[in-house]
Amino acid sequence: MSVHNQILTIYTRDAENNISTSSGKYSAIFNNSWDQIGELSEPVINEFGVSERTAPIEASMAKKFIGTDLAPYFELSEDDENYSPLIKFCEIKLPNENQVRGLAIADINKTTFGKWFMAHILHYSDIGFGDVVSEPGVNNYTKLITELFDKELRNVTRDDKWEECGKAYFEKTVNFFTSRNLRIEACLPAFPAKSTNTNKVAGINPDKGEELALRRLTEIISLASKVYPPGIKIWIISDGHVFSDCVGIDDSVVDLYGKKLKEMKNEIASDEFIDFRSLPQILTNETHEFDQTLVEDVVIPHYLETEIEDSSELCRKIMMTGCHTSDEILRNLIDTQNPAKLALYRGFTKFMEEDLALHITFIKKGTKKGCKKIAQKCAFEMIKRNEAYSNLVELMFPHHLRLSIHAHCNSGPKFGIKLLSTKECHPIKSLDDESTPTFDDLLHIPTPWHNCIIKVEGEPQFFAAKSQVAHDGIKSGKYEGEWVEGTTGNGGYYKLKKRESLDTSSSTLLLEKPSAMVSIQIKSIN
Repeated sequence: MSVHNQILTIYTRDAENNISTSSGKYSAIFNNSWDQIGELSEPVINEFGVSERTAPIEASMAKKFIGTDLAPYFELSEDDENYSPLIKFCEIKLPNENQVRGLAIADINKTTFGKWFMAHILHYSDIGFGDVVSEPGVNNYTKLITELFDKELRNVTRDDKWEECGKAYFEKTVNFFTSRNLRIEACLPAFPAKSTNTNKVAGINPDKGEELALRRLTEIISLASKVYPPGIKIWIISDGHVFSDCVGIDDSVVDLYGKKLKEMKNEIASDEFIDFRSLPQILTNETHEFDQTLVEDVVIPHYLETEIEDSSELCRKIMMTGCHTSDEILRNLIDTQNPAKLALYRGFTKFMEEDLALHITFIKKGTKKGCKKIAQKCAFEMIKRNEAYSNLVELMFPHHLRLSIHAHCNSGPKFGIKLLSTKECHPIKSLDDESTPTFDDLLHIPTPWHNCIIKVEGEPQFFAAKSQVAHDGIKSGKYEGEWVEGTTGNGGYYKLKKRESLDTSSSTLLLEKPSAMVSIQIKSIN
């Protein structure tokens, strides 16, 4: 069981032991059963400076964990009256805060890694809100922000549950900030790196797609500040190092993409609007140096040939050790055809087959069957890491509004967004058919890092499409054009013009520059 699965709640309290804030998978049980927690033991300060205390809980509280992941730990004995499993409380007080930060955990993980990981969460989790007193019902800002999100940003799916339950969840999250008159904090795991498939993208650097996405987010933030003065800040939580080796991208390429993306963002928005956090930044710990021997036995599977950075690999090991879901649980859900997990696995497999189609490892394998096997292995690993990273974000940003570039049913805690404005950028599958394409899974949502941007002379909108769409349009003789190099704040794109005749004699010449660029990118990535 990972450390994440043992955490009942992450909380803050005042000097009088009054709970100020709480969040986590089991926070409701914790909050509603505070009077069922027995007397706390004397505190013991562990090697990471964390105060540890334990307390027994009553059987009535233990029963509330039946049906949860922690059910085996809280399983009732034959003598319910004398049943008293222990909960551990780990706490610290930072010098610049009046609040006390705490974790309530099932007292299972007594490993050194577990202690370090919990100390890291307590020191660096973004929970510095407990010092600000909530004033429920003092304004109407929550409703205004919710309406703005619903109208301008929410991605609606076929099984959407926004009206059923998601809207209430969204409002509760937003109200946490508006009731304290604080700037709303949101996090968006996104912008990993460009795909290695050069039939989809034009290169490894951010281009017009990233520019339009950043301008879109900035526009929404500006609108929000007009209805709620403290405004909104969006943290882009880059997941590039989480998945880089699974999608055939070198860790150094992820670093370069992130550097270029920040430079682009700085030309578009201030850090008060949009800022970045990556896996290495989330797991950087200046308080207690990490002993790498704690994860020396952890094996991260690598199915593709990529260059691995030691620092990035260490972060992946820490993430998986602290926040993983076991292989057995995930495999069982897939094998027993759990609808959600099976659909996700099939979607990931199909997605990986497409995304890695040009990767050198696939070329070496040669057969379609061999490609599919690698895609399946990568898909399973992607699901594992996706869950672990989601769990890590939950711990490090427990009160943040959680946005996602993938389509969700919007029941919470994650809410899908339209990263590219449909008013400004229209997704297409072909220049001959400009109707909006439909997607049979939740992974093929148009994103800048799996597409490029095409501008056709005379058309009011940009088009988001695979780079192959631009190439095919020119090869057909129906279009002429070229790749327009971008600047720091204005990304590159394909600029096309419809030809008056179907003479294809010059189409090859027009493709020389994009083709040469594509060839270089394949070599640099692999």
